[in-house]
Amino acid sequence: MNRSCGEAAVRKLADRMMTAAEMKSFLSGKGYEDEEIRQTILQLREDGYLDDRKYCAEYFVVAFRRNKGKYRVFAELRRKGVDEEIIAAAYEDYADEQPVDETSMAREEAEKVLRLAELTPEDPVPDKIRGRIARRLNSLGYGSGIIYAILEELKRGE
Repeated sequence: MNRSCGEAAVRKLADRMMTAAEMKSFLSGKGYEDEEIRQTILQLREDGYLDDRKYCAEYFVVAFRRNKGKYRVFAELRRKGVDEEIIAAAYEDYADEQPVDETSMAREEAEKVLRLAELTPEDPVPDKIRGRIARRLNSLGYGSGIIYAILEELKRGE
């Protein structure tokens, strides 16, 4: 039984939220014609089922709860096909309601690395562990200013 483009889209959205670009890619992969895909996406947007700005807001909640940095979150959303302006506007709305303290989040991640290295707050932090912390924070998408600030805090007691 062949489903219509709209039916396939709605079934996919029942599984999870998607960006418009992800939906376009999904429907293209299913072999639907470009015009049918365009009309389906337009209808889904009008009906409120496909909203990149809303997707970003939900994505921010999950990503920041996982202590991901702003740079990484923005890059992930761009890879999902969300326009930079939509990401920025959604972030501004999100940050107005739920301020993002990247320094505190980065500090939590640094403390995890210290615990794994079995270091107490009073112990000096070896360069090897500082490097590990810097790489971890970089991989999570924190800016160099935040990373350097955290590394400076670790120089305590030396």
